[in-house]
Amino acid sequence: MEVRYTLQAVLRADDLVGLFASVGWSSANFPEELERAMRRSHRVVSAWAGTELIGLANTISDGCMAAYVPYVAVRPEWQGQGVGREMMRRLLAEYESFPRVALIAYDEAAGFYERCGMTRGNGKQPMFSGTLPG
Repeated sequence: MEVRYTLQAVLRADDLVGLFASVGWSSANFPEELERAMRRSHRVVSAWAGTELIGLANTISDGCMAAYVPYVAVRPEWQGQGVGREMMRRLLAEYESFPRVALIAYDEAAGFYERCGMTRGNGKQPMFSGTLPG
């Protein structure tokens, strides 16, 4: 099946919950907040197979200097087929003139992000406040 990509920030809570639950992220327990977070994102790239949301990547940004990528999710059955890489390519293209685009990668996903052109921050540590993983 062909994958269709969109720059779309208005996504239904049901679609978001299905995607986030498929990757085991606790954010799926907060459908209204997920929907609002996507609407408030600077950019959202979504991937669709027919009417099913199979992937999503989003940024929050000041619009000129810095962008942060909080979510990149691809349904497990679509992983390894280039969906995540294409979403990252499209998302990073939106910010190629920015001095800084950042994300926090789980150890097992760091290699994926390196293949997408990101680099590890030597001497830098991610810092957190809050309790909501994934």
